[in-house]
Amino acid sequence: MIIGLCGVIIISLFFIPKMIENVKEEYSNIRKRIISRFLILSSVALVLCLGTIIQFVSLDFIVNQNWLIGSSLFWGTGWLLCGYFIYRELSYKDRILALPKKSFYNESSLIKKLNIYFQTKKPYLEPELKLEDISNALNTNRTYISKIIKDEYKTNFNNFVNNYRISEAKKLLSNRNSAISLQEIASKTGFNSYSTFYRTFKDITGKSPKQF
Repeated sequence: MIIGLCGVIIISLFFIPKMIENVKEEYSNIRKRIISRFLILSSVALVLCLGTIIQFVSLDFIVNQNWLIGSSLFWGTGWLLCGYFIYRELSYKDRILALPKKSFYNESSLIKKLNIYFQTKKPYLEPELKLEDISNALNTNRTYISKIIKDEYKTNFNNFVNNYRISEAKKLLSNRNSAISLQEIASKTGFNSYSTFYRTFKDITGKSPKQF
């Protein structure tokens, strides 16, 4: 039982950073996505823990053969779910962001289109913006957009979008009057919460919104 519980803890600690990294590659609003995946991971961990405990108890207090078989199936299902979750996270970039075979695209042209689109249409003001939304708007593959952001700007999609949001926030703060609050600025620039806005603003500028 102890080995099983240690396995759950090790798997959880190893995959939480990987899970967060994968979410940042595709979403601008990562909070809900991370919570959703964390709940899945927690559910899998719970099944593994319960399965391990039930099987351990059943070995010492076997009532009948059906009880032992049932506990083994429960435990096995937990590890199958765990294996599936591990596969999804480890193979994320291969499944979602890998370049299609025989793919051809004009990188410089797409970089230009991406910059123009962000500067004129300001899609970053949409709180739930996804990598797929950008690829659809530019009539291209999200793999290409992800590759350009990583190769050209040396960052992930989440940070790329947040840099535009903070630039927009800085403009609003520079022309700010007493009628608009910091919470309103956070909302107007695509952030779902003031706490996320505050943390992101300070990470990028080195100052808090109030100090700017």
